[in-house]
Amino acid sequence: MAEPPAVTVPDDLAALFDACARAGLYDDSDRAVLPVMFAADAEGTRGLIEAMHSRIGRCRRCRHFRQPGLANPGYCTGRDDLQHIYGFMYELADHGGASCDLFADG
Repeated sequence: MAEPPAVTVPDDLAALFDACARAGLYDDSDRAVLPVMFAADAEGTRGLIEAMHSRIGRCRRCRHFRQPGLANPGYCTGRDDLQHIYGFMYELADHGGASCDLFADG
């Protein structure tokens, strides 16, 4: 079966993809297949990237997020694999929760 022809990815979608890549959600191999994926299923690819983009910075939207005394950037109470800060709180992950499997809607 022949691969679908690569097409130009729209600028808005490329910008979302780049933001995801900076957050560590995508890497160079994902970037290489993006045009082919978009050519094969534009709506599906857009939905996937938009869903991944919504994961960026989600620590602040998680019920495990705490910000005592407005501490910046705040702390996580759900992941014990992060660096322990004090009490039951842990340092937020560098990726801002983008790849956290314990995210819980607050």
